[in-house]
Amino acid sequence: MIFKSTLFLNSNFIKTNLSLFLFILLTPSLAFSQAPVNDECSGAISVPITPANGLCDATVTGTLENATQSSLASPVNVCGGTADDDVWFKFVATSAKVSINKHITNDPGWIILSLYEGTCASIGPELYCFSSNNNVVDGLTIGNTYFIRIFSGGTFAKLTEFNLCVQELGACDTPINQDYCVAPALLTAGPGDFSSNTSGTYSKDTPANLLALISPITIENNSWYEFVAHSTTEIFNFTSVSGCTQGIQAVVFNVTTDANGCCTNFELKSNLWNPTSAVPGVVTASGLTIGEKYFLMVDGYSNDICDFTVSDWSAIGILPITLRNFDGVAVNDKNYISWSTLTETNNDKFNILRSLDGVNFEKIGEVKGAGNSISNLRYQFEDNNIESKIMYYQLQQVDFDGNSTKSDVIAITREGVVKNLFLSPNPVLDHLFLQIGKNKSGVIEIKNTNGMTVYTEEISKSNSTTISTQNLQKGVYYIQFTSEEGRVTTKRFIKI
Repeated sequence: MIFKSTLFLNSNFIKTNLSLFLFILLTPSLAFSQAPVNDECSGAISVPITPANGLCDATVTGTLENATQSSLASPVNVCGGTADDDVWFKFVATSAKVSINKHITNDPGWIILSLYEGTCASIGPELYCFSSNNNVVDGLTIGNTYFIRIFSGGTFAKLTEFNLCVQELGACDTPINQDYCVAPALLTAGPGDFSSNTSGTYSKDTPANLLALISPITIENNSWYEFVAHSTTEIFNFTSVSGCTQGIQAVVFNVTTDANGCCTNFELKSNLWNPTSAVPGVVTASGLTIGEKYFLMVDGYSNDICDFTVSDWSAIGILPITLRNFDGVAVNDKNYISWSTLTETNNDKFNILRSLDGVNFEKIGEVKGAGNSISNLRYQFEDNNIESKIMYYQLQQVDFDGNSTKSDVIAITREGVVKNLFLSPNPVLDHLFLQIGKNKSGVIEIKNTNGMTVYTEEISKSNSTTISTQNLQKGVYYIQFTSEEGRVTTKRFIKI
């Protein structure tokens, strides 16, 4: 009787919970998933500050996949939503006003961003809450640490991946680069042509009455070009539009600016060209006053990223490259430097500059650029002449016409060279450089967030290796090194 009773109870239990059993059986990731490293405030990922004259190129990549509700108590979010899948980031304020930009990369879901001040042990009240992508925050205290909390607004954004950037702002409450009306590239009429693109890193810039003039057309990633009229009619012949499907839209404005160069009023001076396909076309500006300045605006239709060429005009100030990252690591008797670009325009080469004091730099090598590109490209350079425990490096990008721009400076120290596990670059595109330690033997494994091993390699008496990540899907991964002594070291990286 006891046996029958037990069997009966188990049978009823199975029937009652059959749907639960099937759900677990068909969803193995629930048992083996691993939460992001920044799932709690204590693991917040640092976001570097982009200067006002730089391009906000999504400096940090994040994901809500496998994120759980934080144990940290926090106030009610005024934007709504349920913070049951929140992740954390942090930055140190270098100015009182910044722009915080998030760009969703793989899911149209609604995600919310909240800003706090303090420490994880004593977090302050919610300062800001946004559901939009581009947001301005003011009243920050320079030198203080601020925490960014990101979570989904609904049940359909749980696997959302996104990019995050924090940028200083100029006098017009915008960054100071070609992405914004305050700092256009300069065009000059004459023989030849110029090429540019609707970079995916450009943000929406719609000051004053711009949108009202072109309604119902929308703007997603516009950029600006200023020219002086030499005739009452000026023609912009877009002879080539490529690398996209929906094409570009372009228009010429007469723009009124204030003392700071902020754009305060727009007047249409041309046709609004938006063919909704990647085809050549013409923008004709008429009724111009000779000697006056006007603005050409170019936008990717529905955020499309296109290369384009305009004939009979030359340009100065077009952003030559979009630099995603610039990293360096000390490896044995050399320094390993790597960088990657999102876009390149007329990019001839990179000069690698080195300094012993961080002030006086000399050229130590060069790497050929791609010319024009809207693909993610990765570069590397090895410095075998180590003269100091701390070395400083800078990239100098050189156009085909000889113009150049310089990157920020990075420092590589020989003290405390990684003893166990170091990887670079992170995020990674196609090749991951792994430093293991001094003459180590063991097994390298790469696992996805479900705990599944997607790569295995045995090494013997080695201190570094390069792993191809070309076949990995975009997302978060964990690389694990198990030494011959059985010691396990794990690092997290993101494939873009």
